Amino acid sequence: MARQARNMMKYVFRRILLMLPILLAVLIFTWIMSHMMAVNPHLNKLAGVMDRQALERELRRVGWYDPWYVKLGVYLKNFFSGDWGKSYIVLPEENVIDLFVKIWPKTIELMLFSVIIVPIIAIKLGVVSAKNKNKPKDTMIRGLAILGAGFPIFYIASLVQMFVGLQLYNFTYGGIDLPVVYANNPSLIRPIPDGGAGTGFRIIDSILYNNQIFLWDTLIHLILPVFCMIFVSLSGVTRQTRSSMLDVLDQDYVRTARAKGVQEKDVINKHALRNAILPTSHLIIGGTAGSLLGSLFVEITFNYTGMGFYFLTAIYGGDYLVINGFLVFSTIIIISGTLIADVAYTIIDPLIVGLAGAVIGIGLLITYLTKWSENKERNKFYLIPGYRNPEFSAEEFEIGKIKSKRRLFRRLLTPLTIAGMMMILFIAVLGVYSCWFTQYPLQELSRPYTPPGGDPFAAPSPEHPLGTTRYAYDILGRLIWGSRTALTAAALPVLISTAGGLVMGTISAYFGGVVDSIIMRFCDFWFAFPMLILIIILSPIVGQDLYSLLVLYGIFYIPYNARWTRALVLQVRQNIYVRAAITGGAEKFKVMFRHILPNAISPIIVGFFGSMGGAVLGFASIAFLGLGDETFADWGTDIQYGRQAQSTAYWALFWPGLFIAITAIGFMLIGDGLRDALDPRLHI
Repeated sequence: MARQARNMMKYVFRRILLMLPILLAVLIFTWIMSHMMAVNPHLNKLAGVMDRQALERELRRVGWYDPWYVKLGVYLKNFFSGDWGKSYIVLPEENVIDLFVKIWPKTIELMLFSVIIVPIIAIKLGVVSAKNKNKPKDTMIRGLAILGAGFPIFYIASLVQMFVGLQLYNFTYGGIDLPVVYANNPSLIRPIPDGGAGTGFRIIDSILYNNQIFLWDTLIHLILPVFCMIFVSLSGVTRQTRSSMLDVLDQDYVRTARAKGVQEKDVINKHALRNAILPTSHLIIGGTAGSLLGSLFVEITFNYTGMGFYFLTAIYGGDYLVINGFLVFSTIIIISGTLIADVAYTIIDPLIVGLAGAVIGIGLLITYLTKWSENKERNKFYLIPGYRNPEFSAEEFEIGKIKSKRRLFRRLLTPLTIAGMMMILFIAVLGVYSCWFTQYPLQELSRPYTPPGGDPFAAPSPEHPLGTTRYAYDILGRLIWGSRTALTAAALPVLISTAGGLVMGTISAYFGGVVDSIIMRFCDFWFAFPMLILIIILSPIVGQDLYSLLVLYGIFYIPYNARWTRALVLQVRQNIYVRAAITGGAEKFKVMFRHILPNAISPIIVGFFGSMGGAVLGFASIAFLGLGDETFADWGTDIQYGRQAQSTAYWALFWPGLFIAITAIGFMLIGDGLRDALDPRLHI
C-alpha cells in the first residue's frame, strides 16, 4: 500500500508540473487575444480627457507605448501576484478576483443540485435501459435521453419560463407562483445581519442565521433553473452508462455468475455495474468541474446573476479584463477537474490498483476454454480462436456473408434510427427545395430588409400560417430557409474538424516520438479552454459572417478529432497487413492514408453524424446570444427575438426551437443507430 501511495504521489506531482506550462500558454494566449479586441480600458477611461499632454502622460504611465514583451511581462507578473485588473463595465472599479468571489457562490448553488441528482437518476436509467435492450423500456429511455441532448437548453429554459412560470400561474389563478427570473427577490439581498460574517452562499448563510425567509426565497428561485439543468444533463451520463453496461453484460464473468444461480439483482449490481461504472465515473467527475463554471444559457435565460451572466455582460461591453479573468479562471477549473478525474479513475480502476483480479480472470477463462474444447464433437470448437469447422464449405461461407449484411441492415433499421432518418430527410427536402415551399425569397426574410406595413409578432393567419417574427418576417418562410443554414452549420464545421483531425491524428500515431509529443501537447493546451466560450469571445473579432463563424467552429474542434483518430490509428497500426506494407517498402504516407486510415474510418463515420447534431446546437447557441449572421435565416436568432414577446407571442419562440431539436435529434439518432449496428460487441 505504501508503494502504491508513493506511485500515486509521483503521478499527481508529474501532472501538476504538466499543468504549469499549459497554464502559462493559456495566459499568453489570452493576452494576445485581449490585444486583438477593439476596446481598451485605458483608452475608455481617458475618453473624456481633452488635454493632449495630460493624455500622453497617462498613456506613458500605464505603459501604453512599452514594447510587447514588456507588456506581457507586466501582465504575467500581475497575474501571479494576484492583480488581475479591475472591471470597468460589469462592476466598475471592482477587482476581477473580488468579482469572482462575489458571484461564484451563486453559480455553485445553481449547479450543486444537478451535480448530485443527475448521476443518481442517470445511472439507474442507463442500467434499466441496458437490461431491457431493444425492448420498449430501452426505446423509451433512449428516446428521453436523446430529447435531453437534442433540445437546446436555452429553448427548454424559455419553454419552462413560459408554460410553468406564466401559463401555470394563470391556470391555477395564482395558486402556483414560481419565480422565472433572478437568483433571489431583489428586496432580499443579504441574509446576514449588519456586522455579521458570512460564507457568500445564500443557502448556507440562511441556515447559519436561521433566516427561513431567505432560505425559502433562494430555493424557490432555483427550482426552474435546476430542473432545466437536470433534464439536459441526464442524457450524457445515461447513454454512457447504457453503453458500458451493454459491454459488460456480455462478458464471461457475468455469464458465469448467472450460470451459478446468482440472483439477477446481484449480477447487475455486484458484478456488472461495478465494472461498467468506471467510464461513467470519469465522465461524472470530469463534468463536475465544468459544471462549476455554471450554465451560460440558463443564467442568461433566467437572469441568474452568476458567472455566465456576468461573463456575457463583459463580452457585450468589451470588459476584456473580466473576459481574461474568466477565461483563465475557467482554464484552471477545467485543468484541475481533469487532474482529479484522472487520479480518481486511477484509484477506483481495479486494472490499475492491482492485477490480481485480471490474472484470476484470465486463468478462469483459459480453464473454461480448455474444458470446452474437450467435448469437441458437441461444441464444435466455436470458442477456440482461429478454428474453422471443416463442414463449413465455401458456399456456406458466401451465404453467411450475405446473411451478415442482411443482419447489419436489420440492426440499422430500428425504430429510433428510422425516425432519425425521416427527420433529416424532412429537413433536407426543405433545404434543397426551399423556394418551392414558400412564396418569400430569402432577401425578404432577413436583415436589413423590413416588410412595409408589417405587423411584428402577429398571430397565425392565412397569410402567415405560423405568425410573424420581431421584424414582421413570416415564421414559416424563416423555418424553411433556415433549414439550409442548419444543414450548412451541421456539415461545414464537422467536415473541417473531421478532416483536420484525421490528418493530425494519423500523423501523430504513425510517426510517434517527438511528432506525437508535439501534437498531443498542443491538444492538451487546447483542451484547457472551454471551446464554446472561446468561440463566443472570438466571434466579435472575426466578425459575424456565417461562414467565418462556421470555419472558426470547425478549426477549434480539430484537436478533439485528432486525439480520437490517434487512438484508432494506434490500434490499426499493430495489424499484420500494415507491418507487411511497411516491410514491403511502401511510402509512409501511402501506408498512413491507404492502409491504416481506411481501416479506422468506420468509427469516425459513426461519430461524424453525432458531431453534426452537436454542431447544429452549437451554432444555434451562438446565434441565440446575438452573435449570428442576421443576413441569413437562422433559427437561433429567431429564438432570441421570440423571447422578447414570449408571454404574448409564444409561436415566435416555439417553432424555431422545435426545428433545431428535430435536426439535432435526427443526426444523433442516425449516429447511435450506426454505432449499435456496427459494434460487434453488441451482437455476440
